[in-house]
Amino acid sequence: MSASSKTPHDAAEIERRLLSALRGLPDFSRLYIAYSGGLDSSVLLHAARRVWPAEAHIEAIHVHHGLSPNADAWMEHCQKECRSVDIRCHAHPVSVAMNGDGLEAAAREARYIVFEHYLNECAGAVLLQGHHQNDQAETILFRLLKGHGVKGLAGIPGQRSLGKGMLRRPLLGFTRSELEALAQRWGLSWVEDESNVAAVFDRNFLRNDILRPMSARWRNAVAMIAETGRRMSEAANLLDELAEMDLQGESISADELELAVLSGLSPHRRKNALRYWLQTAGFTPSEGDLVEILAQMLHAEGSRQPCYPLGESVLRRHDGKLYITERIDAPPSEYEVVWPLAEALLTPVGRLMAEPATEGLRQPTTDETVIVRFRRGGERFRPKGRGGSCPLKKWLQEQGIPPWRRDSIPLIYFNDELAAVGSYGIAEQFVASENAWLPALHPIL
Repeated sequence: MSASSKTPHDAAEIERRLLSALRGLPDFSRLYIAYSGGLDSSVLLHAARRVWPAEAHIEAIHVHHGLSPNADAWMEHCQKECRSVDIRCHAHPVSVAMNGDGLEAAAREARYIVFEHYLNECAGAVLLQGHHQNDQAETILFRLLKGHGVKGLAGIPGQRSLGKGMLRRPLLGFTRSELEALAQRWGLSWVEDESNVAAVFDRNFLRNDILRPMSARWRNAVAMIAETGRRMSEAANLLDELAEMDLQGESISADELELAVLSGLSPHRRKNALRYWLQTAGFTPSEGDLVEILAQMLHAEGSRQPCYPLGESVLRRHDGKLYITERIDAPPSEYEVVWPLAEALLTPVGRLMAEPATEGLRQPTTDETVIVRFRRGGERFRPKGRGGSCPLKKWLQEQGIPPWRRDSIPLIYFNDELAAVGSYGIAEQFVASENAWLPALHPIL
């Protein structure tokens, strides 16, 4: 356990600023404190109790990662401190699974899963985290070395939504030394994570071997780096506003974008608009992604239909538009199954069910077998009202069905005759207006 030996003369002013910042927070239904037991979260815990009376609904969340031999002692310390200020402590153990981004990133992901779980329990809940100005400076330097752009160099946001609640960071305007002064003024003790001195972790190296020498030479280094982040945040907001202006119009939606909108912009605004559209859809494209997407999609010949992977999704070009779609594996072309209509049929693309309809397919006769297949090529279809048959491929094109969906449409046969193309169309000779049914495809969740 640690306590600072320094007592800066302005500790009372630091206390005033912090308590004022907390009082300025919007109303909440429940307040959670992300409480590790370290300096910053300890100050936050005790500050919250000073601001809000005992009847306020405040609870602490301690995530027990189990990565340190001292983890159990830290949990006991947190529970003891919470009891001292009459705040309930949720000690939540997690299993940290290593991923490609390293142990720090895996532990962070595990924490946020826990935080989101608690915020989802109560609408209007707020979670306070203790990130301070030194954390902000470390984050900005780290992202600078990773080649981040304006949005990344804005650093840690002061607030954002998480699950059904809000995550807020009221300590971003305070340095670690200010928090140490306040902790001493209040007589607090806190835990020190021994891994914070391990230079094998990038952020520790930045904190101990870069920022400390910088701060010794330039006294306001941390504050100035954080100020640069604030200005980057302003610039990022302006770029978003510009993108919104460039993307205005009926041709814009969450998962499709008219290529003409992008082609009418200057190269820099084009890239900015594409980045914004992808980010609003939940993706974080790199600079390389944006360059490659524009090269493939904007300048492809009209007949080509390129696609670009985006995590579990795919960006596709078709008919002058960009589409964000799920990854679609075409079912095997040799697939052929008899379908007893009274039962749901599990196919490679979902569960197929026969649902009653006022107009749809007639019931099969006793000598007809209902068979489900997928496209093999060369099929012909005689849709109602056309006056004759046509190639199925041509009909699908006429319906505006994108190419990547065509091979996944169940084809319904009565014996060897194509009776229906999923729920898109019925062959004229099989239409019924009573005792009718339609094939309905339900995805497997």
